[in-house]
Amino acid sequence: MIYLAPYEELRTKKIYVIEPFFNTSIPTLLLGQDCTRIRFEDNSEQIYPESIKDVIDHLLAAYHIPSTLLRNRALRMLPSSIQSPIPLTPIDVFLPYKAREVHTKNNWCTGYINLAALSGFKDLHTFILKNGQEITHLSSLQCLKSKFQASYILHDHFLLHVFPHMRLDFEPNIVDYSYTLEYLTSISKKNN
Repeated sequence: MIYLAPYEELRTKKIYVIEPFFNTSIPTLLLGQDCTRIRFEDNSEQIYPESIKDVIDHLLAAYHIPSTLLRNRALRMLPSSIQSPIPLTPIDVFLPYKAREVHTKNNWCTGYINLAALSGFKDLHTFILKNGQEITHLSSLQCLKSKFQASYILHDHFLLHVFPHMRLDFEPNIVDYSYTLEYLTSISKKNN
């Protein structure tokens, strides 16, 4: 049985970033331990001594979204379901990005950034969030573009088919991400 108390509390906060980090202050086999840091809108953060995969599974369970449903729909709709975007609510769609280098064989290096929290880019390898935080990443330009396009596809599908009851409760503040794709395309043209 999964203990969901700390994850249920996260539903009341606005999550901006879910990122892995390697905590060397917790020695596990003399190497350290994979942990997950969740950053919020108010610049606070919470650390879990679990891999990011486990934290994502617990978050999906807290939001009552079956992870198998997410994987199956991503498989049918996207060219690759590996590291597919994660929609938690009609507004909060999390984009995967390469957060760090791999330390060990089964080490998770993918982080997730909330597209609704994204304000822009400082440069090709730095996201700027609406609260002023800067998040550096190692993702390639082509990878970012494909993940953004996959985010649009999943967002639209989940808004129509998974969250239809929520559309009646509020006027969704759908974020226009077209500027992001235009920015990434302009950078790729400059680099060529």
